[in-house]
Amino acid sequence: MRYDEKKNEIKIDARELVKIAQRELSPTPVYDEDEPEGARMRRTEERREELSLGFSVGEYSFLLSARPEGIGDGEVIIKGEVSSLRKPKKEESARIRAEGFLTALLLARRDSLSEVRITTLLLALDTGESDTLTETVRSAKLEEFFLRCQSAILKYARPEVERVTERLPSLKGAKF
Repeated sequence: MRYDEKKNEIKIDARELVKIAQRELSPTPVYDEDEPEGARMRRTEERREELSLGFSVGEYSFLLSARPEGIGDGEVIIKGEVSSLRKPKKEESARIRAEGFLTALLLARRDSLSEVRITTLLLALDTGESDTLTETVRSAKLEEFFLRCQSAILKYARPEVERVTERLPSLKGAKF
């Protein structure tokens, strides 16, 4: 999370927002409601690009960004590492799925989509094996998850703004 004083905007990556949500809301925020329905991946023509979304919470403006592995027709492709493909830790799966939700939200908002297909490329750290899962999520569910994540962010935004606007300028005049 970085505050840009000139733009009066806090920049945050989707992965960082997920970590905050896991810390403040639940270690498994996307699994608190339902489990994903797994399906084999259906590849489409894909391209790499950064997705971003400006939003406000309280008095602060944010810029959320994500750079998925690929973007296809109504699809985001993300990559995640798990300790084991056979029995991944629920926190790992939840983190990857949450990152997928936020990335899919960015695509849904940008392209005015009612649903987005999230394809996850999983890589097992223990064996090097890989697998893919695909789920289609409605935009309303993505929005609901995003609102829950926003509720956790203010606790971390205030200190970052203070660091840039108050602490760093006061250190410039300090002599050591």
